[in-house]
Amino acid sequence: MIKRNNNKLIYIRIAGLSFRFIFVDYKNILYPEGKRVKEYLEEEYKYFITKKSKNIDFTFIFKNYPDLKTINIGKMFYVSTGISNNNSVEIFNQTSIFLAKHFINRVIEKLLIKQNGFIVHASASIIRNKACLFIADSGGGKSTIVKLLSKKYTPYSDDKVIIKKEFNKYYVYQFKSSEKIFYAQKRERKIKLGKIFFIKKSKIVQIKEILDKTDIIKKASRNFFIGEINRSERYKKLFQFITDNKFYSLLFPNDDSVLLLI
Repeated sequence: MIKRNNNKLIYIRIAGLSFRFIFVDYKNILYPEGKRVKEYLEEEYKYFITKKSKNIDFTFIFKNYPDLKTINIGKMFYVSTGISNNNSVEIFNQTSIFLAKHFINRVIEKLLIKQNGFIVHASASIIRNKACLFIADSGGGKSTIVKLLSKKYTPYSDDKVIIKKEFNKYYVYQFKSSEKIFYAQKRERKIKLGKIFFIKKSKIVQIKEILDKTDIIKKASRNFFIGEINRSERYKKLFQFITDNKFYSLLFPNDDSVLLLI
């Protein structure tokens, strides 16, 4: 019989959601993947780790299954999850870190959609007590714009944020810890949503409101994490978000001139 004090527990709170991770009989984990998942959580979500919480939205249970057959591809084991229900899932310790990350992200996305939330591929700065978003594809200048603005405004994120609609207002939450800008202080708090910019590097600095909703939908759909879970519901919430907010295009060079307009 496994003693409960041999279990390792991690509690994480993100965007108002509480998660519990239980590593059963941690000292006797048979496969290294189980320990790698714990190390990943402690690093990737280190600023969101909390003390024990009474109200848990979802529980991940990592257990040993010594007789389970796995498909070994390179250095990663690919296996499926075990028993699952609406608010918990058992995951085999043989599961690769890649798949474990995937399970965790899918659960976060699923719970967010139930609470009018979604993940956005965007950087953010706190400007006049609101989180202004800067949306672009990879390499499009999200980190650059936040770094330039940091001379005047506080960095909030440089890669991904969570947006939630609460009491008919939109708020921005931070998400994960690994980013290029390490001085963006992470914490479990929300900030009112400010202006939303689709950015592009340029030789000039220019801001224009985007009035074409079709153009906004096209740009947003590339950077809002839609995924496969409740896809139609996610698009409905995205369209509502676009209807409720104004969007701007921002051209900027790699110098301080952008500070004059924002």
